[in-house]
Formats: sequence, structure tokens, C-alpha cells
Amino acid sequence: MCMYVHARSAGDANQSATKNVLRNNMSGFSGHRSGGRDKPKKESSKKGKTYSDDEIETSVVTASTIDMTSKKKKGKKNKGVDEDEDDNTAVEVDNTEVSEDGFNIFESLELCNDKRLSKRETGLEQIMKGIRQGSDIKRYLNDFSGILCRILRSPSSVKEATLCSKLICLLSLVVGPDEQTFFTKFEQVLKRAILSQSNDIEVRSEALFALVFCCYICSSESNEEITEFCINIICNDISYEGTAESHNDDEDSIALLQSTAASCLMLILSTLSNSDILELSQSRIFESLSMILESNDIDAKMATGELIGYLFEVAYDSSNATTTDEPAITGLMLCNDPNCINETLSLIRRIAKDCSKKISKRDKKEQRTAFRIIESFIFEDEKPHDIIRFQGCVVETESFVMIKFLEFLRIILEDGFQAAPKTFPVIQDILQIEYITNDNDGDGEVLKVQKGTSSEKKRSSNRKQDRKYREMTTEFSNEIDGYDD
Repeated sequence: MCMYVHARSAGDANQSATKNVLRNNMSGFSGHRSGGRDKPKKESSKKGKTYSDDEIETSVVTASTIDMTSKKKKGKKNKGVDEDEDDNTAVEVDNTEVSEDGFNIFESLELCNDKRLSKRETGLEQIMKGIRQGSDIKRYLNDFSGILCRILRSPSSVKEATLCSKLICLLSLVVGPDEQTFFTKFEQVLKRAILSQSNDIEVRSEALFALVFCCYICSSESNEEITEFCINIICNDISYEGTAESHNDDEDSIALLQSTAASCLMLILSTLSNSDILELSQSRIFESLSMILESNDIDAKMATGELIGYLFEVAYDSSNATTTDEPAITGLMLCNDPNCINETLSLIRRIAKDCSKKISKRDKKEQRTAFRIIESFIFEDEKPHDIIRFQGCVVETESFVMIKFLEFLRIILEDGFQAAPKTFPVIQDILQIEYITNDNDGDGEVLKVQKGTSSEKKRSSNRKQDRKYREMTTEFSNEIDGYDD
């Protein structure tokens, strides 16, 4: 109370002092025009005019208004400068939010709205980099959503559309779970991009990836709908819009979309109950997957094989059956046709030992490694195993779906993958991480891989392959040198 009264009295004193100054100015003070040098005033025969208190009060209000207007104009010229009310000292205020790593969100948004394609792509890349480094952008989600939807409706390049799809995945991690409204903003735009044959196949594949990932993270109401959408693509039971362009071969497009749908379907199926998954497998999924295994597309084969491994994992968890039983008997939970089960299992074993020379050595190695893990799980009860050392924790998993989720995180986060649990709380919940330490490499404990495990065998195999590759490269270079001599 005392503080309020004191401030009011000080204000009255300032107002009375201002009135006295105005009286002097209106009485004929002429020092201002002479640059501050006072000249001797001549005595005027005219009597000085007197002013009433009402006129002086009006002049005080007018003067204060002019003063405030000049401050506003000055503020427009010197943007980002504010004045301190106590001592009238200029204080710099940063209106452009720049993070410690140099990420300027306003500059990035401005670039995304630029008419030039290269500038828009640069803006999208800057935003993605800022999110991966942990910058807070939640206040600008509406701005991002509008920009991404506008670009995806008519992308100017494959790169621009791909960046938009990956940015939607990153924003999903920022928003977190139970955000149906956020998913609804992008659902129809992404579906239209997937179904339009006029789009490049890479654009359609990335849009499908973003649709499923965003649904998995943010939505709890659209899981069944998106599951049905992916199954329709796998079964080739979906109508596409428009006609394929010259760069879009129909068979290749369908194979790539089926590969992406099979990879993503594993993730979205994990949100359903085991009984629902087995019912979908018996009714539609398994027979279509068996047909895709016979295709020549390596990516489609690997994605399909991993999905079949996950379906067998669900079947084992849903019954008292173990891998010591005949896999063909357990497979009847996934498909009603025993011939289809037997053909699929024999095909998996054949691909795991494929020595065909029709494909490159690199693709052959990748394919055989993937199918050996699937074969070992189905026939020998050896679960897939992966250990990831994040910043502050170590995650160990023995599930097909969690390994696939970690693979997706590597694609989305890139160099921000190691700090993912610290940056995005939703990842902690999905991976069931209880606590995080301050260590930059794991949780501070020494990691030891047990002998005889799949991880140790895989690492040993990779070392042997790398050693052979180096030896072959050395021999080849020596032969070339010999020819030159």
C-alpha cells in the first residue's frame, strides 16, 4: 500500500513540473531554435499571454501522446530494442528465437514459405535438424502443419515431398501419444499422395511410411483403419488414382509399396490384440505374404519375411506351443491351408541358403542374414536380439516389432538417434526405459556380449565378411597394378 501511494505522489510531482515547463515554453522561450544557446531576450511591449490550468492539462496529455508515438516509431526503426521504465536505458530484446545450436525457427519458417524450391528444401532441412537436436517447436505446430499439407498436395520435387514426410514423423515424436487431432490433419493428404499414380513412387512410399508411423505414435482411434489400408496394399486390393507416369512402372511401384506396407504393418499390428492379429492373418494376410516371397524384389522379400516371423511370434505367444513342436502345426493358427504353410516354410529355408548369382553379393548377403534370423526363430527357438547404447541408457530387445521400431527411428532421427530417449519422452514409454543417466554412451556399465548368442554370431560373421572383402579388394588392386606394369 505504501509503495502505491509513493508512486502516485511522484507522478503528481512530475506532472506539476511538466506544467511549469510548458508555461515557460508558451511564454516565449526561444533557446531551442538557437541550438541550445540562450540569447538575451528583448523586452516586449506586449504583455505575455496567460494560460489556464485546463489548457495546460490538455498540453500535458498531448505532449505525452507525442512522446509515446515517437517511441513507437523509434522502436520500428530499431527493431528488437525496448526501453527500461526505471532508468530509461535501452535494453536489447531478441525477438528471433535462436537456440544454443544456432537454430532460428522464424528464419526456417520464412524459407519454407519462399517461392523458390531450393529455399523451401533448405527450410525443411533446418527444421528437421532443429527437432533432432531437441529444439522446442510446439508453439509452431499449426504453422508447420499448414506448410506441410500445402506442399504435399502438389510437391515440386521428390526431395521436397520426402522431407515433408520425414518431418511429419519427427513432429509425431514431438507431439506424443493420444493426439488424434494431429493425425487427422495429415491423414487425407498422405492417403491422397499414396494413391495418386502421378506422384513418383518414392514420394508414395515415404507418404505411406509417414502415415503409419504418425498413426502408431499419435492415434489410438485409427489403428484398425490404417491396418486395413496397409493390408489392401499388400493384397493389391486397392484402387489407385490417375495414370502412371513414364517414370512409374506399375509392377515396380506395386512391389515397393508392398514392401513398405509389409514393414509398416508389423508396427501397426502391434497395437491390436493377438486374437485380432491371428484373425487377420487367417483371413487375408498370410497367403498374400507367401506370394510376395516368390517375387524378385529383395526389399519386398525381406520385409515380408520379417512380417511372417512376427506373425509366428504372435502365434507362439498366443498358445502353449513352442518351437519344439512342428512349425507347420503352429502355422495353422496363421493360415487354414496347410499346403500354403508348408510351401512358405520351405521357401524361407531356401532363401536363407540362397546362392544364386542373379543378384549382387551385397544384396545376397543382406537377404541371407535377414532370413537366417527368421529361420532360426521359427525352427530353432532362437529369438532375434539387438542391443542399442543410447545416451544415458542401454536398450536390449528380443522382439521383431521393437527391432523394426528401432530401425525406423534410425531412418527418421539420423544423427539424433543416440539421444532419442532424452529428446522424446514418447520413445522412453515405447521402449520401457525406466531411468536415464548422464552418460553419453550407454548407462555407464561395460557392455559384454555373451558367447553363443545371435548377436555374437552376427558380429563374428560380419567381421569375417569384412575381412574377406578387404582381402579381395587388396588382391584385385594388386592384379591391376600388375597389368599396369
